[in-house]
Amino acid sequence: MTVKIWKIDRDKVRELNKVLEAPEIADAEGKIILNQFARNGYQLKDGKIIGFEESKNYLYIEASDEFFMENAKKIDMPGVTELSGEEFETVKKKIEEEQADSIAGMGSVFEGF
Repeated sequence: MTVKIWKIDRDKVRELNKVLEAPEIADAEGKIILNQFARNGYQLKDGKIIGFEESKNYLYIEASDEFFMENAKKIDMPGVTELSGEEFETVKKKIEEEQADSIAGMGSVFEGF
């Protein structure tokens, strides 16, 4: 599995969500067009909440290389920038720490049972 992260200008989040949350529909031949982002899963984080730029959001996706080859172009739009290098590593670490903390918190809820 591969992790990719994009930084999104706050004013582009609504436009991006149209792609991420698109309903699954049938084409003219009745074939269902699946929303691969919804099926795969993703995290859209507010930059301020995770300790980064207040005017940005961050899209975190963990998926196969095939998923990215087929779907990354759908979110290639102005105001959406794929992260790399040190910035990628810093944001990835923060999001994954937050995930781990959430999972640990859920585990403690069930310890009393």
